[in-house]
Amino acid sequence: MKQLVFPVAALLALAGCQKQSVEPAASASMSAAASADATVSLACGSFRTYSQGGWGSKARGNNPGAYRDARFAAVLMNGYVNGLVVGLPGQVGRYYMRFETPGAIEDFLPQGGTPAALTGNYEYPFLTPMRQSVLLGQAVALKLNVYYDSAEKSGTSAALLYDLTISRGPFAGLSVGSFLALVERAVGGDPARSVSIDGRSVTFTLAQLNDAATAINENFEDGTANNGFLRCP
Repeated sequence: MKQLVFPVAALLALAGCQKQSVEPAASASMSAAASADATVSLACGSFRTYSQGGWGSKARGNNPGAYRDARFAAVLMNGYVNGLVVGLPGQVGRYYMRFETPGAIEDFLPQGGTPAALTGNYEYPFLTPMRQSVLLGQAVALKLNVYYDSAEKSGTSAALLYDLTISRGPFAGLSVGSFLALVERAVGGDPARSVSIDGRSVTFTLAQLNDAATAINENFEDGTANNGFLRCP
């Protein structure tokens, strides 16, 4: 089986500074739920994303919840990763969320409320009290979109969602992968609120992070729409 290979910097960003890979398990074939979905074609490839509501839906037929469940073990419990980790694990004074079952993601999503960072670690299915934050839900959905897209395209030359570029707004010019890393730092409790994009320093708020994450998650919703927020690199 051909392995999915990311540059070292990309792997670190995807894993939230944790040694992880998004290589699927032995079978790289798509589930029936995934293969039934449409994809949007750009000049650099085909793409499909789901909102946090889609990722959090109860599995029925070929819906996003069925896709989540069918591919969860291959994408996120394959010996290279141990569930979905979002945030900054292993850093003093920083926090993370871990989801070890698809049911845990279903229970967690969607999130609402004011965009806010974690104030403690959150291990599912071992519940830990936390306040709701729409940003946490969008961060989880964004990482799921990136990981599932990468695993689905393993062993092919297909362009990855991770590499697409934000086309407008305060984060214009930033790749999806770099933006995901920025989101994980913020939800993990990093107080920094600026980023360098193409040599310019951009100051942002958690609300702006949330808006951009939402736009990415909904850009290719169900593979039937293209809202123009992302472009080929």
